[in-house]
Amino acid sequence: MTPSEPQLPRRPRTGPLRRLGFAAVASLAVLGGLELGLRALGWLRADRATSVVSFQQQGPFEPIPVDGGLVLPSGFPRVVATPKRGRRILLVGGSAALGAGYAPFTAMSGWLERELRYADPETPVEVIDMGIGGVASAQVLELLEGSLPQAEADLVVVYSGNNEMLEAMVVQTMPTGSQRTQRVRQALWSLHLFRLIQRLVPERPEPSGDRPGGSVHDQPISLSDAARDNAREGFRRNLQDMARLSRDAGVPLVLATVATNQRDHIDPGGSPQERELFEAGRSALASGDLEAAREAFAQAEERAARPSRADRVLRRITREVASQEALPLCDVQAALAAEAEGGIPGLDFFYDSCHANQRGHQRIGATMAGCALAVLGGDPSAIGSSSPVPASGWSPWRLDHHMGQWDAQLPPDSGTAADAAAAAHLAFTQQRTDNACALYQQALDRGGPEGPLRVSLGLCALYTGRLQLARQQLAQAAALLPDDLDLQHSLITLGVQGSQGSPSP
Repeated sequence: MTPSEPQLPRRPRTGPLRRLGFAAVASLAVLGGLELGLRALGWLRADRATSVVSFQQQGPFEPIPVDGGLVLPSGFPRVVATPKRGRRILLVGGSAALGAGYAPFTAMSGWLERELRYADPETPVEVIDMGIGGVASAQVLELLEGSLPQAEADLVVVYSGNNEMLEAMVVQTMPTGSQRTQRVRQALWSLHLFRLIQRLVPERPEPSGDRPGGSVHDQPISLSDAARDNAREGFRRNLQDMARLSRDAGVPLVLATVATNQRDHIDPGGSPQERELFEAGRSALASGDLEAAREAFAQAEERAARPSRADRVLRRITREVASQEALPLCDVQAALAAEAEGGIPGLDFFYDSCHANQRGHQRIGATMAGCALAVLGGDPSAIGSSSPVPASGWSPWRLDHHMGQWDAQLPPDSGTAADAAAAAHLAFTQQRTDNACALYQQALDRGGPEGPLRVSLGLCALYTGRLQLARQQLAQAAALLPDDLDLQHSLITLGVQGSQGSPSP
């Protein structure tokens, strides 16, 4: 090069650290773009459940087309009409929402439905119980993600909180390395890109909710404070995501506090501190110091070594999220406390730690009905103004009037219609639905009353996925029971024009 030739500026050399930094920034930009793109396309549902607890792995939750209708995900699934007729309310949560031990018609969902029908007879309504035993708020969120687009819901009521600590207890029993892996996995789950990668992963280690010797609840463990805090924050995030999801779907959402048996239940394998607090509550209650009793029972529940129910911290989070997200709150715990001995719910409303007895289901259903009417534009004061008792009284032949539990003991069949109907009720409550339908037919063949048994056959058919048969049976029942309000609402919501004549409460 001659002196007269211009010299070009030298390009500065890029060192390896600088190149690495550029590559990292570019990679983050690409990943960020992918994440934003996935979010713009809509919420990406997971194809597999988020929990490591085996019995919580029930996803993906998707409605299934059946016989001209749709079966929505549930621990006790039934077919619904599509398109819907009248109002449709979804109740979601775990086994407490499902009404474990009872048929759906006399669990909280059934009483919610009945109260709404009698408070406003002119507005057909159906309540679909989508509770699933063992699930926590993470799985409830998945269920709503998969179901809301097709469910045609007018309202969703969330009653979830008893199972929030299950996964934390299982993770705590894992080796240290596995615990770290699960914590990272839970932290990443909010990323849509991570969920996409999860879809593409062909295999995963088998999760478990059990350990040698029985359930995690039988293991000699004490859940750490850090694990409790993580589970509670996860519960908060899941409720917030449900709020977002309901807004996106244009479906009103009600958050309900989960009521528990504080006064009469303690884990037999609980810690000495837990036992001491519980006994302090019993003593304070006996002496009439109700404030001290309530505080002691609440602390015993909150400090449970192996928590298997909601507590006041989770209820406080439910109230806070409802306030922050401008959601209606249905304070079931407060409603039961207002009627319980000493203001502390116990065996007057529950048959174990968190599952309601018949009185509990009726009271919870009525409380939810008032909350639902407040959202849907009705008059909450109408709840209780007319008793939700059929004009013809309770019939021992009708499935929707059966209030017995799944563990009832029946005498040997003596060949009567009544024995066949009782056996049918029990089989249905135990979710042996095909057997139950056959037994209702047997009761009819033995000379049982046709109207009530046609109702039972029609309702039973819904839980075997036979929508057309259910319509036929209920239409025949309507011709025999023209003034039955529940039957008329069922006919309308199933897309059948009922018998002539107006229903009466």
